Amino acid sequence: MTRLILKNKLITSLILITAVYAVYSLVTYHSRQIKTVTRNIQKAIRNKDIDGILTNVHYDYLDDYGYRSDDIITLFESVFEKLEDINVIIVDKDISINRPNALVNIKFRVVATVEMGFRGYVLGNLNRPAEIDVHLLLSDRRWYITRVSVIEQPADSQS
Repeated sequence: MTRLILKNKLITSLILITAVYAVYSLVTYHSRQIKTVTRNIQKAIRNKDIDGILTNVHYDYLDDYGYRSDDIITLFESVFEKLEDINVIIVDKDISINRPNALVNIKFRVVATVEMGFRGYVLGNLNRPAEIDVHLLLSDRRWYITRVSVIEQPADSQS
C-alpha cells in the first residue's frame, strides 16, 4: 500500500512538472518569436529596408495617428530620405502575452545622422528614452504588429 501511495505521488509530481514545463516552454517560445520580430524591425530600420519592416506588420495595422499598413511605406520613405546611419537602441523591453495578442512596451533611443551631417538623438535621449507600446497578433503561427502607441516622447529629444 505504501508503494502504491509513493508511486501515485511520484506520477502526480511528474505530471505537474511536465505541465509547468510545457506552459513555460510555450511562453518562452512566443517570447522568443516576439523578440525576433523586434530584432527584425530594428535591423530593417538600420538597413532602410521597408520590405523588412512590412513583413512584420499585419495588414490590419492601424496606429494612434491613423496610419495604416499602406501608409508605412510613405512614412518610412520620408524618414529614410532625411536620416542616415540610423541606430535604434532598445533600453528596456517588457513582453506580455495573452494569446492571440501580445503587448510589448519598449523604451528606446534612435541615433542618426541628419541632412546637414549632424549626428545625435532623433528619438529619446540619454537620460529619457522614448517609449512605445507595440501590439501584436498571432496569425498563421507568426506574430505581426497591429498597432504602435506612443507612450512618452521626451520634449528635448535633440539633446
